[in-house]
Amino acid sequence: MLLRQSGERRKSTEEIGFAIAVFGFFLFYLFSSLNIYLFQSLWRTYYQFCVPILFVWSIVLYRKHGHAEIEFKALLAFWGWFVLSRIINGDYALQKEYNQVLDLALMLPAFALGITLKKERRGTFLNWFSAIVGGYFFVLGCVCIYSFSQRIDIPNTITQQFIVSTLDNSDFTRICILDTNVDATAFWFLESFLLMDYQFFACRKKAWRIPIFLSAAVDYIVIGMTYTRSVFIAVSAAVGLSLIFALNRKLSSRKKGIRYLFLFFVLLIAMFGTYKGFYRSTEYFGRMSVERRYQDATEEEKEEIFQGEFTDTRRSKSINQFTSGRFWIYRAGKLILQRNLSIWLHGCLYDESALLLTETMKEGGGSSQGGFVPHYQNFLLQVLVVDGLPGLLLVLLFCLSLLYKEAKLFFRETLNAEAALLVLGLSVATPMLYGMLESCFFTVTDVRTLFFFLMSGLFLGSCYDKISGNNLTSEV
Repeated sequence: MLLRQSGERRKSTEEIGFAIAVFGFFLFYLFSSLNIYLFQSLWRTYYQFCVPILFVWSIVLYRKHGHAEIEFKALLAFWGWFVLSRIINGDYALQKEYNQVLDLALMLPAFALGITLKKERRGTFLNWFSAIVGGYFFVLGCVCIYSFSQRIDIPNTITQQFIVSTLDNSDFTRICILDTNVDATAFWFLESFLLMDYQFFACRKKAWRIPIFLSAAVDYIVIGMTYTRSVFIAVSAAVGLSLIFALNRKLSSRKKGIRYLFLFFVLLIAMFGTYKGFYRSTEYFGRMSVERRYQDATEEEKEEIFQGEFTDTRRSKSINQFTSGRFWIYRAGKLILQRNLSIWLHGCLYDESALLLTETMKEGGGSSQGGFVPHYQNFLLQVLVVDGLPGLLLVLLFCLSLLYKEAKLFFRETLNAEAALLVLGLSVATPMLYGMLESCFFTVTDVRTLFFFLMSGLFLGSCYDKISGNNLTSEV
């Protein structure tokens, strides 16, 4: 009995310590833009030996307490292949791409956390994680809304740049947050929105839904101000699917065919309304801004200013401008794969992939972004070019397995999956949708990458509990 209790305490200590370490690395990346100089200093020192320790720790914990065998092994195999493909491509001592190898190693601990935690601790972690991330982006979001509507740039005294500004070198006004790419910052608020979406369904005390809804509303408004359509699509899908997950349980007595047809139409209407709502929301704050700054102007002058600053001009231009250059990027990617057959076998070095893309874009007359095009605006295409077909197949195995489990929970009614569990799966599925128009997850490491793998593990761990006869609960 004493030995068993001692073993349980040791396991508990391991779980809690590992959760704190993984969460610490997530916060390290989350707050990096607030003080990029401190981030870089820590990255060059403590980070260099902490990541390998955490990487090994995740493997040890998985072998002791983990499940989700297919996904974990696919992720570990992908990282191993990434290292091997660097060597095959001439970086024998990993002098050129050691940084990428080290950074990508973090995806394994982030994923392993959710599949090694016990159900109760997983629920507690989700609550703390949601509270801290949601609270941070609620505060930052309120600052963004104020800055956008008042046309005030808020300086960052640490970096001597800006916390929020409204100049992003665009034909129309977009909000720029912490001097980071606008598409990346839009995903930050998507993270918070998805966590609030989950907590809205999972919380036991319904009074918590009021602050949860307010936080999600702020996230939604700020995402609209970024004009990032890939995140618009992801949020629209999350709202539509959350709605049908809730309705499906209430309509369970109806015939499947009629029920699914009805839910499909509800999904389309909800997605369309949510997507259009981004433009209506931003239009409201845009007109408020114009009214404040040009109080003495005529209505015609105010309308002209509004149309010039707050109208998404991409919708009325060529296909390449409409897709923000993606049409030419995908076309160039196709040519690269046709001309360099060796890429299919083992990929190429990361910097080389960007040079190939830039050169091919220049040949076709589609070069943008000052002549240098850094990535392929699609995470699967990026993986194929950098890691070859073996890497792509491992990524597809990982991603399709996650999507299959989400679909299984929804369509297999004997599992009786709660809406909260299905919504938790959206924190994995909708980032993949975003990734189809962006480059992230399996080739670079930032807060988006860590969020994706962290939520993947938490979702799979919860799936395992459900299949084992345990229900996902929340202590909110």
